[in-house]
Amino acid sequence: MKRFAFCLMLLFTSNLKTEENFLTLKEVVDYALKNNPQISILNRDLSIENLNILQAKSNKFPNLNLQSNLYRFKYASPITPISATPIGIVFPDFDKEIFETGIQFQIPLYKGGNLNLNVSLSELKKDISEIKLNMGKEDLIFNIISCYLKILQMEELKKVTEAYVLQMDAHKKKVEDFYNAGVAPKIDLIKAEVELSNSKYEDLILKNNLKNSYEVLKVLMGMENFYENIKISPEVNIQEEDLNLEISIDYALNKRLDYQNLLKKINYMEEKIRFEKGKALPIVSLSSEYFLRTGSEFDFEDNWFFALRFYFPLFDGGFLKREILKGQEELKKLKEEERALRLKIYYEIKEAILNIESSKERLKVQEKAVEEAKENLKLEILKYDTGEGTTTDVIDAQAKLLREEANYWQSYYDYKLSLFAFKKAIGKKIEEELINLEER
Repeated sequence: MKRFAFCLMLLFTSNLKTEENFLTLKEVVDYALKNNPQISILNRDLSIENLNILQAKSNKFPNLNLQSNLYRFKYASPITPISATPIGIVFPDFDKEIFETGIQFQIPLYKGGNLNLNVSLSELKKDISEIKLNMGKEDLIFNIISCYLKILQMEELKKVTEAYVLQMDAHKKKVEDFYNAGVAPKIDLIKAEVELSNSKYEDLILKNNLKNSYEVLKVLMGMENFYENIKISPEVNIQEEDLNLEISIDYALNKRLDYQNLLKKINYMEEKIRFEKGKALPIVSLSSEYFLRTGSEFDFEDNWFFALRFYFPLFDGGFLKREILKGQEELKKLKEEERALRLKIYYEIKEAILNIESSKERLKVQEKAVEEAKENLKLEILKYDTGEGTTTDVIDAQAKLLREEANYWQSYYDYKLSLFAFKKAIGKKIEEELINLEER
């Protein structure tokens, strides 16, 4: 029975390791947004800020408390105050043990405007947290796209290297036949064998790197089933944007999340300075109590009061003034950060445009280079077969074709990535872009 269970476990594990899911870029992104732990953390932060808003609003509402106290005095104390009536003065009962219970009521009327400002600050912090969440999503999506495209590039390179291994193997067999026939020298066979070994080694390295890239993608997706194999769809559609620099900068200043986040921080600091200034203003509140008191005889007497309380800070050693000055310095710092970010946005957009243009040009050049390398290889193989060429020329031609095809796929996916990088630079929501492209 134990042996049977063990066999079932091995079979189940084997199925896990060989199962493959082919996923589109949109499916990978959707999975990551639901399962990536960093996104979950940012979602929790947003939930906390929503609760902070409710907490800030609750400070504007009345407080109602039930309170009970039990006192024991050294000397007998009055249960209720001495009172005067038209008949005369009424002296209360005295006791060393006094118990009281009652209801307290308090409502803030004015706190220097800070009741409303506290709510505004909480709402601004929630907005900042929400922007951070969206920034986290956009960064995650772009990292996934970068990894996704790198995997596709390596998948194409794997085909190229596998073809190169086959070519080198065929060439080595041809050289071996020529050597056995006494047409080719021993050194040609050695060169072919060495190049075949090198090609197999390069192919193995590439396949290992490809596996590692898939593991990185699974981590970005938040996959916890480490034995599950995934495969990705080679189709990555993307629409090229208008590359006008002035229009792109204006769009970015309205849409980029990091810039909007900084503007929110500036707004928050301005409100915080107002909040600190409000602490120097009076505080007015209304309070009342209704309570019952009794001594050891449990003969309860009631009493109540209403109070309008006024509080005004006179001196705090300069603490509040320094808090305001510190806030003003923080505000100046944030405004300098805003200026620095505007310059950075300008540079990133210009760089993104240049990358698109240069990658397009490189792609055109590489297309032509691959065709020329293919023709050159055919020619060298023909020359070798007719005895006019050398094995070194064939190996060099095959290596050149491998190099040019690798450069082509590098340029191809650099171009794809540069289009996504431009969208990120101008603040376009890549998630929405992926949805729109899939619907087309």
